Amino acid sequence: MIIKNPKVLVIDDEFGLRDGIKRLLEPEGFIVDTAENGTQGIEKGTSFEYDVYILDLKMPDINGLDVLSNIRKKYPEAICIIMTGHGSIDSAVEATKIGAYAYLTKPFMPDDLLAHLIRGVERRWYILEAKRLKEEQNRRLLEIAYEQTRLKTIINSIADGILIINE
Repeated sequence: MIIKNPKVLVIDDEFGLRDGIKRLLEPEGFIVDTAENGTQGIEKGTSFEYDVYILDLKMPDINGLDVLSNIRKKYPEAICIIMTGHGSIDSAVEATKIGAYAYLTKPFMPDDLLAHLIRGVERRWYILEAKRLKEEQNRRLLEIAYEQTRLKTIINSIADGILIINE
C-alpha cells in the first residue's frame, strides 16, 4: 500500500458488519473508525478527512447517498465505497454520479472489499500526489515571477549602461 496506515470510516447501521470490517482491516494496517448511522457518519466524515469512506446505502435515519453527498461537498475528492443489500442498477448509477468510487452488494467476500479498498487507497494517493505537485508547481512559478520582478527592478534602477556578453 502506498499510504501508510490509511484511515477508513465505516458507516453502517449493522453492528456485526461494522465490527467485521474493522476486524478485517486493522490487521492489514488500516486505521478504522465507525459510525452507526447516517447522522453520525456525516458528523465524523465531515469533521475529519479519511482516506476511504465505506457507506451503507440503506440506513434508518439518512440515506447513504445523502451521506455521500454531504461528505463529497466537504471533501470533493473523497474515495467512497457504497455497500448495500438492496442493490439495483439505478442506485449504482446514482451513486456513481454523486461520486462513489465503488459499489458492492451484500453479502460480499472479504477479499472483494479488500481489493476495492486497496485500489481506492492507491487512487487517494494519486490524488494527494497530484495536489502536492500542483502546489509545488505554483510555488515555483511564484518564485520565478518574484525573481523576474526583482531583476527588472534592479535593471530599471541602474543609471549606467549594461553590456551582456554571455547568457
